Amino acid sequence: MVPSTIIGKFVGGVCSLSGVLVIALPVPVIVSNFARIYQQSQRREKSKAQKVSVSEHATQLSEQLYLQYLYRHTYSTCVEHGYKNHGYLANVGN
Repeated sequence: MVPSTIIGKFVGGVCSLSGVLVIALPVPVIVSNFARIYQQSQRREKSKAQKVSVSEHATQLSEQLYLQYLYRHTYSTCVEHGYKNHGYLANVGN
């Protein structure tokens, strides 16, 4: 089944070229869309990782601030009640 006339060969050539073009033209569009979506996905993951990191840092900072508050409050309460000279607070706050 090979075309033997000139018109048949011409139609066969046009069909083969059009088939290649139909397959080849959308490929760059698909690839560029895939690359764009992949980059967006990577940015989202990086953003989530940074948010988690910031959240963990904020939690640690708030815990430190709370402990500092407790320490200051306890120290001032002990000083008010005269416990500083009992040894366990003798060197605290100096």
